[in-house]
Amino acid sequence: MEGPIDYHTAPQLLGHLTTTEIQNVPLLILDLTRVDFCDSSALGAFVDIHRRRADAGHRFALTGIQPEVRRILEPTHLLPLHETVEDVLPGG
Repeated sequence: MEGPIDYHTAPQLLGHLTTTEIQNVPLLILDLTRVDFCDSSALGAFVDIHRRRADAGHRFALTGIQPEVRRILEPTHLLPLHETVEDVLPGG
């Protein structure tokens, strides 16, 4: 992922991450290292993806969260946030 995730890009992200191919992946990790901005649309998309995956018995995690993005996501306590991809993997 790269650039902002906002009102204009969140629907595309949601569409891409809810395809049949992606739905069957047991662990979906989004690296947000290059995402410099997100708004409530991004938060809504992430929560929707997390809910759908949890309902299907699959995991979802966000990593590499920049300070500007963390300020939006962290206070909600709705999403699994991790520093690195390795932190999400078994044994990490």
